[in-house]
Amino acid sequence: MSVAAWLGTGAVSSATSGRADDGLTGEKHIALNVMRTDGTWSWPATLAHDGEHQGVGIPEEMLQHRRAREWRGPVLSHEELVALSDEVFKFARSLNKKRRQGAAEPRWGGRLRIVSADAESPVLLGPDSRGHDSSGSQSRQGRRVESPRMALAPLRFCFDYLSPYAYLAWTRMPALAARHGRRVEPVPVLLAGVLNATGNIGPAEVPAKRGYIFKHTFRIAHELGVPFGPPPSHPFVPLLPLRVTAAVDDLDARSRLVSALFAQVWGGGHGAETPEQVAVAIQAAGLDAPSLLAAAQRQDIKDRVRRNTDEAIAAGAFGVPTVIADGELFFGLDSLGHLELFLRGEDPLKSEFLERWKNLPATASRR
Repeated sequence: MSVAAWLGTGAVSSATSGRADDGLTGEKHIALNVMRTDGTWSWPATLAHDGEHQGVGIPEEMLQHRRAREWRGPVLSHEELVALSDEVFKFARSLNKKRRQGAAEPRWGGRLRIVSADAESPVLLGPDSRGHDSSGSQSRQGRRVESPRMALAPLRFCFDYLSPYAYLAWTRMPALAARHGRRVEPVPVLLAGVLNATGNIGPAEVPAKRGYIFKHTFRIAHELGVPFGPPPSHPFVPLLPLRVTAAVDDLDARSRLVSALFAQVWGGGHGAETPEQVAVAIQAAGLDAPSLLAAAQRQDIKDRVRRNTDEAIAAGAFGVPTVIADGELFFGLDSLGHLELFLRGEDPLKSEFLERWKNLPATASRR
């Protein structure tokens, strides 16, 4: 594997924007800074291009590390990516605060070795680094680490545990979000409330469709390589698992709980309708079952699920799963590919075509 190809295998750990100089006009413009990581090193996504076209060298220590790993790509969980990204962001905020105060700059003591390429040579930061560039000369400690001025918004994943499609989409969301420097915000909503508000009915309420859906989702689960089995009953009352989920404020902990509850419902067929069933999932997520089950009975938590549902409806949701990305709505498991295009800035849908569709007259209606 070439150096450039290996650099491209790094997982996206962060994506921030800020002002940069245009090389041709000298004017300021908004630039996106994407960082990749393998869990040990972190580097700009542009490093491969800069190395090939601008003569920026790859640090020898980094190459030695990759040779020792036999050029294998990174294998990082979503939780590991989030932890590493948060570590860098906290240091960047501290660094800029000290600079504004004119105080001594803090030393980077995080786990990652950070590579920031400039026009001449890369700058290294890391637990064993003294801020030297590749030529051995002293460089300013932390000079290329910038705080995020405009953090990318999380992807709001609106779901109900009733939906097998929501379960299957959830198994793909953490990796999808990480590829684009995003976080996932799981938002529990009541599907029945969404359906009632939009004059819709659930797929399982159509007898001919109900049987097909289970076959369809089973086949998709097989393709994705994820465990799949129907719950003891369906439809069931999902209020307790939804409220328990809404009671968890920390996004990482909430994501673990969502994974555990979905596994309890669709990954093994044990169900998550009774307090005993839900408690098993809470404990599997490493959380306190008695306190969360008690919180689910509070009016403010019940209101939170209702508010989540109302906000999803106001955003245009008519079913689950629905992902809201930068104000754009993506419905269903089969829309995740379209979501990826949108996040890459390659959405083929143009505003003029959308306006034409919105203003298209109807010449027939079904009674």
